[in-house]
Amino acid sequence: MLKLKFQTIQALNQRIKNHLPPSLSKLIGFSFVAALSLLSIKINAQTKITKNSENRFIGMIKSDFYSDPNGLLKDASIGIEWWTLLGEPVELYSVKWNSTGVFKVNIEGKQISISKNSLNKYPDLQKRFDNIKPYKIDFAIYGTADGGSSSVKRGSSFQYSSFYNQGSAYKKDGQSYDPYKLSARVLYQIPDAKLLVGKSGQTSRSIVPESPMTWNEFIAWKQNTSNYSEPNIKYDYLVLNKSESEYRKLDEGAKKQLISTLKHLYSNTNSFTLKAQITNLEWPKYELESLAREFLKREEKKETEEEQKEDDFWSGEEEKTDKTKEAKEDDFWNGKSENTQENTDDFWSGKDKSKNTEDDFWGGKGSVEEEVELERKLAEASGDQYLGHKTVTTKYIRVRCRDHGDIDGDRVEILHNGKVIESNYTLSASFSTFNVELTEGINRISFRALNQGSLGNNTAQFRIEDQNDNLLYNNEWNITTGYKGTLLIIKN
Repeated sequence: MLKLKFQTIQALNQRIKNHLPPSLSKLIGFSFVAALSLLSIKINAQTKITKNSENRFIGMIKSDFYSDPNGLLKDASIGIEWWTLLGEPVELYSVKWNSTGVFKVNIEGKQISISKNSLNKYPDLQKRFDNIKPYKIDFAIYGTADGGSSSVKRGSSFQYSSFYNQGSAYKKDGQSYDPYKLSARVLYQIPDAKLLVGKSGQTSRSIVPESPMTWNEFIAWKQNTSNYSEPNIKYDYLVLNKSESEYRKLDEGAKKQLISTLKHLYSNTNSFTLKAQITNLEWPKYELESLAREFLKREEKKETEEEQKEDDFWSGEEEKTDKTKEAKEDDFWNGKSENTQENTDDFWSGKDKSKNTEDDFWGGKGSVEEEVELERKLAEASGDQYLGHKTVTTKYIRVRCRDHGDIDGDRVEILHNGKVIESNYTLSASFSTFNVELTEGINRISFRALNQGSLGNNTAQFRIEDQNDNLLYNNEWNITTGYKGTLLIIKN
């Protein structure tokens, strides 16, 4: 069919060109090439997946173009693997997506664009950019199923005729037959819950295969008279599969008949010709906004520092130097020496400079009590929570975290003195452990809830231990998106 269409266009194009001036003939030639390009794009958008020797359908389908409001998605593909086990359908998926290298986000009512290249001077922010992945992505796969043939005696009805194409009748041993060949339209919604999605450029494959509850929840088959061809959550009335509520209302006999028909169609399919479409895409909004805010903050600070340097140049530093020199000369004639005076004061005051250094253990940041009070006030002012402080002598601590509630995609951010340890970590039922090397003095360990899972609040649990396995902190959270808690670890 496609070959015939191509030949027809080519022949028509040549006939038209033969009766036109060279300039118009050349223009028509360009138009013909453009038409072929569009046709080839349409062809390439489909992927044919043939049943292999193990009776499995395995292939990667590139998704149709998706207009991403954040502008971060360049393209995406979904890999499928379908087979049967003990008469039941089994499915396994993989996903690969590529980033445009830039995203758009609204900050205080203004749209900001952040590119990966602009983060070159901030390696930690660039790493956060690289770790961005979709929070949620849903696909729809649709196309045709082609398969085996069946012949029915003339005058007999064919049970599956709505999903087969009827061929030309033929005679055999004096009997007339009508041939039928499987050719049906299919549609299958694949929600995010069945997918494992990683970072840009990576192909992430689900770990464990899944099996739908029944064949009714697997591929949807459409009768050939159906007017509905594009993917949608709702199917028209000519789709064989039933909705969940409709299926429950069927008696056992009707259910058995439906399942038998669905199994027949799948088992007689030799190949699928499929397209994919993204039906829903969500990014981690908080992470995008947080990354953009941090970048803008650093850029503003850098700009301020550059302006300050320029102001210092014109602020009369030379005059200040002259006055200082003049003051020193006055001190000389008054019998005073600046250095001697300072040393004398220290001697008679009974102060030992080395002891002053001990008092200023925190490098000018204040005593432990002052730092603790400052952290508590900062937390209260920002709506966050101060989790207390612990003193250790070990070189590092272990931060352990997990989801103590329903495993529904809760994600957290972990920071050490403002630097990201994990920027977008998805919690599981078992503990994950991160070693944090401590610096001398005060170490701020912060935890932030990046989202609330599909089943409720963020239910993260955090345990902090020193390297000798002494428990420093343990708490089970039940919190909302954006919540942040900070624990001070003081290393002596």
